[in-house]
Amino acid sequence: MLVKRAKRTGRRIVLVLDNGGCFTRRTSRAAIEAAAPCVRVFWLPRYTSETLNWIEGFWGELKSTYFSRMLTADRDSFYAQAVGLLRRVRRRRGLPVRAATPERN
Repeated sequence: MLVKRAKRTGRRIVLVLDNGGCFTRRTSRAAIEAAAPCVRVFWLPRYTSETLNWIEGFWGELKSTYFSRMLTADRDSFYAQAVGLLRRVRRRRGLPVRAATPERN
């Protein structure tokens, strides 16, 4: 699906992945390699603590300010509603600066 989208839009997709087992399995790696050059993978560092890995703060901000107020009728509608919520947030550029940039200590 990612390759189809990249070809349809004429833009390369950058996929950010952690080093979880589901992404590092042989079958997953083969699928990722097959998607090149349309899909480029950015691997997050291994074993990075939440204080050093700014994406954890970003997801935490999304969960506490947006997803915590999201209600769904049933489990099956969650995905579509979550995607819709993220699109609305992106259009409004409603994410706080601290959630969009790495923290500095």
